[in-house]
Amino acid sequence: MPIMRCAVHHDGVVDADLALLALVHGAHHVDADAGAPMRILGIDPGTAHCGFAALERFDGGVRVRDLGCFKSDPEARLRDRVAELAADLDELLVVQAPGVVVTEAPAFPKGALAAAMVWASFSLLVGLCKARGAELVTRNPGEWRKLLGLLAEKLPPAKTTEPKLRAQLARQAQAKRKESTEQLMRTRWPGASAMLESAPAITREHAWDALAIATSWTDRATTQAAPTSAQGELAWHAR
Repeated sequence: MPIMRCAVHHDGVVDADLALLALVHGAHHVDADAGAPMRILGIDPGTAHCGFAALERFDGGVRVRDLGCFKSDPEARLRDRVAELAADLDELLVVQAPGVVVTEAPAFPKGALAAAMVWASFSLLVGLCKARGAELVTRNPGEWRKLLGLLAEKLPPAKTTEPKLRAQLARQAQAKRKESTEQLMRTRWPGASAMLESAPAITREHAWDALAIATSWTDRATTQAAPTSAQGELAWHAR
């Protein structure tokens, strides 16, 4: 596999603990078409940092094939960072050849630059999936966290909370969300930690989120006869 511009990238395979998966979810992850593997690519979109995780479903369960995070040069112009990310994502799609790509739905961050960077990465992914014939499914953070059984961190009403206190509470809630996601992914995929062992914290953060997003699809597919998109999700049929 060619080396791409990312902080961490592996083409090794990490098997999940299928006994643990059965204990937690009541059943193994089994492909509807026994013996026909399917790859699921999870993406945590962003132009500065873009997490990715590739899972493979087969008749015996699910395994992690790839895990990491693309990082662009913060000193480069936005259009150059977008072009770099486009090349990285396109190569990832070619190498992994996923049957479905699951990505976090873009939010509406404050600030024009932040919004432009988030939506640029998402728009890239939509176009690349269409060009490569992969179905794209989007889920907002609340959706994929709920599918994984992760509790939501609720903030007090803005009208009754001092702005600085609310901002502090929001940062604490975000940190708790990241921590709970990482803990769950380490449990669900014991061997995946080795892929991120030497990675900086920001890389691990986005990679764990991407893995969680991909995992939420395999969990949902298990209970719905392995669909390529779940009811109520925003699916981009690119074939």
